[in-house]
Amino acid sequence: MIELKELDAQGIVIALPEGPLSTEDFDRMDHFLGKYIKTHKKETKLLIQSELFPGWTSPSSFYKHLEFIQKYKNKIYKIAVVTNSYMGAMAPYMAKWLTGIEVKHFLLKDEDLAIHWLNKKLN
Repeated sequence: MIELKELDAQGIVIALPEGPLSTEDFDRMDHFLGKYIKTHKKETKLLIQSELFPGWTSPSSFYKHLEFIQKYKNKIYKIAVVTNSYMGAMAPYMAKWLTGIEVKHFLLKDEDLAIHWLNKKLN
């Protein structure tokens, strides 16, 4: 299950995974982000927040994640990964390699810093 919400004035979509990600979660994110991107003129930024790395419910949900990345890699401006999981520290390197999107890891206690970073312009 994943909860999605927006910080509308800032152009930030927040994804809050609540356990292993399913194909339905990626369908829900696809619908939410697709609608959000069409109705907002700001560059979309994504904040993913989870205490631990959620993983996937099945190999098909992992594949759906890869499809999701391919679809949105040119539509998302920056991503902040906010987690205490060691996987969060790996996210910037994996994402840069897969997408070219600027991704940065923050600890849970630093959510405000993550939002500040998302709102800064790229160099």
